[in-house]
Amino acid sequence: MNWVFEMIRFGRSGVDPGHGVPAAKDDLTPLLQEMTGCDAIVMGTPVYWYQVSAQFKMLVDRLYSFMGFGVDPETGAPVYRTAFPKGKNFVLLISRGDPEPPPVLPQLYDHLNEWLNLIPMTLGAGRFELIHQYGADINRKAAEKDVALLERARIAGERLA
Repeated sequence: MNWVFEMIRFGRSGVDPGHGVPAAKDDLTPLLQEMTGCDAIVMGTPVYWYQVSAQFKMLVDRLYSFMGFGVDPETGAPVYRTAFPKGKNFVLLISRGDPEPPPVLPQLYDHLNEWLNLIPMTLGAGRFELIHQYGADINRKAAEKDVALLERARIAGERLA
């Protein structure tokens, strides 16, 4: 299995849509290229104010470089294609301070979940799992004590192999 673990210094973003080639040349460019050769992709982000972190959003925005939109010349129907290799397994991990169910504006998390589900769908994922850590508040070690969460993460990891 090919694994990529990197911290990224984000520069200016830009894409060449539909060609799988990021237009920007920064530290994220080689990682995007390397992701195409991975067997599985695991991404994670904290959630602040019902949204993913700015760094995660920038990564997702740059995945746009793998998407292409057009029109079928014979039928005039809209056509979507992806230059990202199909069938990869994805796991998305999010951590948020609110308990489940959230006490305030739960519909905003519904919107977030819908948006997160678009990522693997538009990239042609094989298997996809979204794992939430709830109630972390500001405790960075909260996940270590959540036995059910750890078991779910272990099973998701086994499915990636």
